[in-house]
Amino acid sequence: MNYRTQEDVREWARYFEGNLLDFVALFENERRSPQAMARIRFDRMIARIQSEPDLAAKAVIFEEYIAGEPDAHFRAAAEHWLGPRPHQAAPLIAVVPVQKLHHGEVKKRFDVAPLSPARWADFEAVFRSRGCSVARGCWCMYYRRSGEPAARPKGVTRAEANRREMKALVDGGEATGLIGYLEGAPVGWISLGPRERYAKLERSPVMKPVDAKPVWSVICFVVPAAHRRQGVARALLDGAIGYARKRRVRTLEAYPVDRRGPIRDDSLWFGTRRMFEDAGFEVVARRKPGRPVMRKTLRSSR
Repeated sequence: MNYRTQEDVREWARYFEGNLLDFVALFENERRSPQAMARIRFDRMIARIQSEPDLAAKAVIFEEYIAGEPDAHFRAAAEHWLGPRPHQAAPLIAVVPVQKLHHGEVKKRFDVAPLSPARWADFEAVFRSRGCSVARGCWCMYYRRSGEPAARPKGVTRAEANRREMKALVDGGEATGLIGYLEGAPVGWISLGPRERYAKLERSPVMKPVDAKPVWSVICFVVPAAHRRQGVARALLDGAIGYARKRRVRTLEAYPVDRRGPIRDDSLWFGTRRMFEDAGFEVVARRKPGRPVMRKTLRSSR
């Protein structure tokens, strides 16, 4: 579909006119209702579409939204606007095939997908797995806030408050990271997104900005004990690179561990320098001997 013609605008208007009562009913619900959160996600998606000049990139944004949006009304609206697609066409970003992982003599398919409300249960499955107790306390919120955390409701643990905050970000449509799937089962998590979404980085003596260049930060990896030392973290990183390219990200930045000798699993949340070097990252700063800042410049995916 040509997104720039007046006829497209008229078609969009006709679609809303025919479904006006349904949409009005949705918008009149309480602000934090599931329908209201769906509206917020839809509005943010439209804002991204309007700010993106490239037509192919617009289609990618639509496909990502459609794959992750659980609300049928708003998903239908986006599908209508995107227009007809080949019957067997796979989502451009919904599932990014990465590679085959070796499990003994067997190769198994590994994919990544952006966390969305529809995939929240898979995210929880990873964090509630054996070996992820530290992650269950953080729920990937530690670097997203700066300063003292907000007061918790009585009886709510810090871990539960973190989980609720992360769920609110996901329900609001924010890009928070990718889930890794081995033969369709969730086996890992990589946190990445625009650096400015990780408020704690601004004040970190190790991870503070190198310059004012816009970058996406790769913050951490979560891999359950049963799936470690099988290439899952590297596969997650490969998937993140492919995902960032499709999102038209120009630069990825990471803050890995760079130490000699064996490294305990609970020190590898950030990944290793070797893993990032193998993926094409280069050291651009080092404020602490064992913690470099690394970057990779990406070419757009066509």
